[in-house]
Amino acid sequence: MIKFTLHKGEVVLDTSIVLFDDLKAVYDMPRGNQFLQVIFYRHSREPDNPFRDISAMVLEENIVRVVFRKGTWKEVGITKKEAALFEKAEKIFIEYTTTPEARLERSLNKKLDEISFMLDNEVPKIEKTLTKSNKIEYSTNMTIILNLFTKIETILKGKSILNNVILKNQALTRFTL
Repeated sequence: MIKFTLHKGEVVLDTSIVLFDDLKAVYDMPRGNQFLQVIFYRHSREPDNPFRDISAMVLEENIVRVVFRKGTWKEVGITKKEAALFEKAEKIFIEYTTTPEARLERSLNKKLDEISFMLDNEVPKIEKTLTKSNKIEYSTNMTIILNLFTKIETILKGKSILNNVILKNQALTRFTL
C-alpha cells in the first residue's frame, strides 16, 4: 500500500513516489506536485484529506480551485504529455491504495449524494386525473419519496458496518508496517 505525504500543501518526495517510475515522472514535471495533490485529494481516504467526504458532485471543481487556483480543468490547460502521465500515476495510486471496501464506500457515498440531490429538488405532488370512465383518480410521488427514506436507512446501516471494516483494516495495516 502506498501513501502520499502532504506537508504545507506540497507532496513530499518519499519512497511511495520513488518506488514507481510513473509517479516519479509526474513528481518531476513542472506542475507535478499539483497533479499528485489532485490524485491524493480525489482518492485518499486518509483523515488528513480535506476532500475525502465532500460530495462527488462538487469534488472536482473544489479540488481544481484549491490546487490550481482555476475554476475548471479546461482553464488549467493540461498538455497531452501531462494527461498521459497523470492517468498512469492515478491508476497506480488507486491500485495500491484502494481496497474493495474503500471502492464500495466511494460508490455508496456517490449514490447517497445523488439521492440527497434528488430529495432536495423533488417536491411532493398530488395530481388529479380523469380516467376513461370519467372517474377521478389521484396520484402522488410521495410513495417514491418515502421508499427512498427506507432505502437510505438500509444503506446507512450497511455503510456504518463497512466503515468499521475499513477502519479496522487501516489500523491493522498501520500496525503491521
